[in-house]
Amino acid sequence: MGRGITESDIFTAADRLLVAGERPTVDRVRALIGSGSPNTVVRHLDAWWAHAGQRLAASTQRMALPEAPEAVAALAASFWAEALTAARAEIEAALAGERARLADQHTAFETARELDEQLRAAQAAEVAKSREDLATLTMQLKGLTDQRLGRDAERERLLEELQRAVATAEEDRRALGNTRLSLAEAQQRADEERQATAIYVRSVEDRAHQAVDDARQELKTLRQSLTTATREQARRDAAHAREIVALTKTKATAEREAARLHGRVQALETALRALKTAPRASKKVKPAVGTPRARKASTA
Repeated sequence: MGRGITESDIFTAADRLLVAGERPTVDRVRALIGSGSPNTVVRHLDAWWAHAGQRLAASTQRMALPEAPEAVAALAASFWAEALTAARAEIEAALAGERARLADQHTAFETARELDEQLRAAQAAEVAKSREDLATLTMQLKGLTDQRLGRDAERERLLEELQRAVATAEEDRRALGNTRLSLAEAQQRADEERQATAIYVRSVEDRAHQAVDDARQELKTLRQSLTTATREQARRDAAHAREIVALTKTKATAEREAARLHGRVQALETALRALKTAPRASKKVKPAVGTPRARKASTA
């Protein structure tokens, strides 16, 4: 069973890549080692970048020892400076691309949010209008109901008048006694009035029933439209919520990547400053170490 990669393996591979003039990346490190989880490589590679300045300073101090010729030390320091400058340029280019991509994603997110707000406002207006129409139809139905009640009251009044007319006719018939012609005429008049009243009442009832049926049908249609609009609004709200969650996750991932790259740039800048100050430190150390003859002369 193979062992897992260690921090030392990652550091060694990254140093080899940098010496070869290549920028240490997750894919290059894994290719050089031959194995390793990307998450593990990323964690150890971040630590390598964080300690790059300290290792560079220690390497520069080792090159300043008398065993290393000054030309070799200067050449090595120049090589490290060029490597760090190239790495910094690559990281700056990557950061610029990330910043542009983040700006595009932010613009797309804002556009989607504005469209969602406009759609919500339009749908809210449609729902409000549907509610107003429903309230209007309810008022109309109430008005029709009130009219029907009024017509029912009018029918009752006409029936009472008819009954009074019939009673009056009956009284006339009894008063006339044997005057059959007058009684027949009165009876006929009463029958005609009764028929006319019945026809009028039936026509009023038919119109009222038709108006109520029409109002019920309109109310049913409006309720179906309101139900459909409510379902469509819920579906659209769910779709927009999913889009906003996806965009928010993408934005958070991009921000973390930008922060990580910014940390690498800061580490490289620290290493570069340490490299610039290292030659002065080496010149101070060199006079303190000399040949045995120089040490003997100094002791004398």
